[in-house]
Amino acid sequence: MLLAKELVIVHIENSIDWIESLIELNEKDWRKTVGLSKWSVAEVVGHFKAWDEFVINQRVPYLFQQADLPKAPDTNSLNNESAKNARENTKAFIIEEFVNARKRLIKTLSELKDEFWEAEFMLGSSKLMLPSYFHGLKEHDLQHFLQIAEVVDAEWLKNKLNKMI
Repeated sequence: MLLAKELVIVHIENSIDWIESLIELNEKDWRKTVGLSKWSVAEVVGHFKAWDEFVINQRVPYLFQQADLPKAPDTNSLNNESAKNARENTKAFIIEEFVNARKRLIKTLSELKDEFWEAEFMLGSSKLMLPSYFHGLKEHDLQHFLQIAEVVDAEWLKNKLNKMI
């Protein structure tokens, strides 16, 4: 397996482990907002599933075809629906949805031929390669994970996060 592909998959596996550890949070911390006028921890975790499914279903299958990519969903609508789902469901359910989506993402990426990891594709007017595309998604993950670790002030979460960076 190519190193770039392996590094992306390792990050996704680590993200599963990190989010699964949130099951230890009490309900108050799980529902705590990550900042003034920001989402709760539950809502942050809940929004990952929708975007992972978008990547799995509407990005990866189309990246190396000559046709235009499917239109991205409206960010606010998708995020609002994800946040609503997180508010209405249990911590265990939201974490399980995250884990299942990430496992599907790992399967999807594992099945991609190595040559796709070294090829360029167009995303809008930008030329990208899979490693750089997924690096952006990794940065997005880490930004949210840091928000969560800081707001719940859990040293064990910060330690796990430091190992991922």
